[in-house]
Amino acid sequence: MQAYFKEGVQLCRLESLLKDILENRIKIPKRTRGVYYDFKSRESKALFDTFEIKKYIFNNYFELKRGTSPIISYIEFPKWQTDAFLALQHCTLYRPHITKDGYFDTYVVDYYDFSKRSKKNDPYVWLNNYAYDIQERGGLENYFLVYHIHEKAGIRGEIREWVK
Repeated sequence: MQAYFKEGVQLCRLESLLKDILENRIKIPKRTRGVYYDFKSRESKALFDTFEIKKYIFNNYFELKRGTSPIISYIEFPKWQTDAFLALQHCTLYRPHITKDGYFDTYVVDYYDFSKRSKKNDPYVWLNNYAYDIQERGGLENYFLVYHIHEKAGIRGEIREWVK
């Protein structure tokens, strides 16, 4: 498995943790390529600032702090969060937790593998099905995205202000 790392945009082998996440936990095929955004990247910081991530932290704060949250959690971005919806839509949070020093830490993983949808009169379904058709003809390579988020979580009262 290979990934393009955001810093320097060079082809690198995944470190063992990411390999475990992708191959063993989320079952992404071995020869899949993708992009890894480290926790300092603009993309990971922007993802942390989304309403859905903040809501996830707020709703699961005590489990995240105790370390009792599930190893794998799923999140879906609504259409009104256009950037996150178009980039990820559905994604997986791997090992979400709040560290002893108060940082929310997780790996957000998305695998681009389009499947046909049937809902009518929805421009996003049309766009998805167009990508699906291209994928089926071999014109679109499936790939993964991994965002490492490591940001100060704050206390639950502060998070309540984020999700209002």
